[in-house]
Amino acid sequence: MVAPEYEIPNDDYLFPSDIKPGADLSGRNLSGADLQGANLRDANLSDVDFRNAYLSDADLQGANLQGASLQRANLQEADLSEANLRDANLSEAEFRGATFPRANLQAVDLLRADLPEANLQNANLQDADLSEAYLRAVDLSEADLWGVNLSEANLQYADLLEANLRDADMLDSDLRGAYLRGANLQHADLGQVRLSSTTLWTGDVNDFDLQKANLTRMAALIWWPINMFNYIVLLRP
Repeated sequence: MVAPEYEIPNDDYLFPSDIKPGADLSGRNLSGADLQGANLRDANLSDVDFRNAYLSDADLQGANLQGASLQRANLQEADLSEANLRDANLSEAEFRGATFPRANLQAVDLLRADLPEANLQNANLQDADLSEAYLRAVDLSEADLWGVNLSEANLQYADLLEANLRDADMLDSDLRGAYLRGANLQHADLGQVRLSSTTLWTGDVNDFDLQKANLTRMAALIWWPINMFNYIVLLRP
């Protein structure tokens, strides 16, 4: 069987044959490596340097990436289901179409990361920094976003069904077309969020927990009844 032709330019003691499921690569230097399509399922990748690496279509299911550096890495269409990325640096990384269901992304740095159409269902993003991130059409349904920084993030058409956004900083974020039915927005800062006149939240008015949310500097909202059970939230002109 021919070994994959991976390129590992910055670690003379790592070889393509070392890139395999369950591998222990903790602390190794894989910066700039070309690992497209690599199978690293359940691998120990804690504290690995993946800066500027190519990991598109990689299988990272269940991998331990705690504390790893993935700045400006390319992980388009990568599978990170149930992976542990706690405290990892993912700033300015490319995750278009990547999947993260049930992944642990607690306290990760996703500053200016690119995550359009990514799947983060049921992911743990407590205290993560997603400021200025591009999250158009991302699936964050039932995700735990307690204390997350989403300031200046683009969340157009994002699915935030039943997401926990308690204490979230959403200052100046773009929520046009986002779906927030059942979301918990207790104590969230919604100052200067962009809503335009788009329908944002549909469902029973009681589905939304806005207790003590900061709505200052945000234009007034109108709860417009469709029938006795359903409402549309519109921005007042």
